[in-house]
Amino acid sequence: MIFRNAGYWGILFSTLLVFLLGGCGDEQVEKPIGAHVHDDGSVHDGPHTNEPAPVETEAHDECIMVVHLDDKASANLNLKTQTIALEPWFDSIKIPGVVDVDPDRLVHVSLPATVRVLELNAPLHSTVMAGQQLAVLELVDPEINQLQIRAVELRAELLATQTELLRTRNYLRALPAANSDGNDPERRRVEANLAVIQARSNSMENSLGAVLETLKISGLGDDQLKKLADHGKVTTRISVFAPRLPGSPALEVAVRSVDLGETVAAGTTIFKLVAMDHLLVIGDAFESDLPVVSVAARENLPVSLLFPAENRSVSQLTILTVESALDGKERITHFLVPVPNQLISEKQVGGIKYCDWALRAGARVQIMVATNEVGPRFVLPSSAIVRDGGSVAVFRKISDGYERVEILMERLEGRNAVLTEASGLAEGDQIVTNGALQLNLIFKSQSGEEATGNDHGHSH
Repeated sequence: MIFRNAGYWGILFSTLLVFLLGGCGDEQVEKPIGAHVHDDGSVHDGPHTNEPAPVETEAHDECIMVVHLDDKASANLNLKTQTIALEPWFDSIKIPGVVDVDPDRLVHVSLPATVRVLELNAPLHSTVMAGQQLAVLELVDPEINQLQIRAVELRAELLATQTELLRTRNYLRALPAANSDGNDPERRRVEANLAVIQARSNSMENSLGAVLETLKISGLGDDQLKKLADHGKVTTRISVFAPRLPGSPALEVAVRSVDLGETVAAGTTIFKLVAMDHLLVIGDAFESDLPVVSVAARENLPVSLLFPAENRSVSQLTILTVESALDGKERITHFLVPVPNQLISEKQVGGIKYCDWALRAGARVQIMVATNEVGPRFVLPSSAIVRDGGSVAVFRKISDGYERVEILMERLEGRNAVLTEASGLAEGDQIVTNGALQLNLIFKSQSGEEATGNDHGHSH
């Protein structure tokens, strides 16, 4: 009986314990009127709303790594992106250089005659098109004027001789037919006279041609020479026109060495016109750099140009020529790198055209000459890089905003940031190159972080 009672009370106690434990898990919590229970079991006093309970997230949760901006907000921040792709990258050496004009695309405008400047229609640094009038000049060279007068005289004598030649030929045709024995003194006389007149006409024609050729060399145009030869009209004024340079319809007035009203001696350069669409960079390589430069020129290795003053670069160029001789005591040799120029803007002032080009002669440049290839790399402008404490990041454009991506940067080379394939980016990604600093500030504001002293937006 005692055993039975013990078993009974044990079973009763176990059942009661299970009931109590189960009731704790399923028990409805008594709540005041108007209160509601959150998903986590907490009770909130007050009227029930449909607003979700606030969820605490970490500052660097995946969703907070994206700065959400629409197209209008992106435009207000002036955000610009670059689609990246892996490209060959080389170790290189840095050599100083200077931008200069291409002598094959430089035109010297001068006259071998003494002139006075009556009009100047091409100011310094203006842009002129082929065939455009540059200046109007008055011929004051006495020799040129005397040659024109001589041409007028020769023309008058030639016309008189040609008239006499025509009359003599007509007279010869009007003579009776020659006798059967050929003894006709009059016919023989006329024929002999005709030969003399023909020889005189040929001589005058040759003399006139020589004078006209001399005047052409002296600066007279074809129209002016034609007027002189056909009508005996003397030229007192010469118009100078911009020549046509192959491949470049526009030329810039690089030098204008005369002023209005000035008398210019024969041989003086009046204008220097240059095609600005292509220029040359002249590199100054020390003797120790010459082997690298020679190999780069021979194997067409890539050359890049860095313009520190303008915060920009030009890549994928090649060396045109390398001088074999060293220059002076400094042991420097020169090499040439052709570089295409970029038209920034153009404007019209009083009917005169002015163009603003990215490159100008005289600009200092750093030439990066490749030595050996180190493999494919992503290359971004340094303005895309955000340094924040110990991390380096960029912003990648996605469908609904800009994602902050921490990267592995290999090096900074001039104004370029070189990234390895393992940098966290992929080919085809659109990376923000202008406005990364603003995006990082917005990111910090959204994530509740304070900007550190190292957050400069890009590396200097």
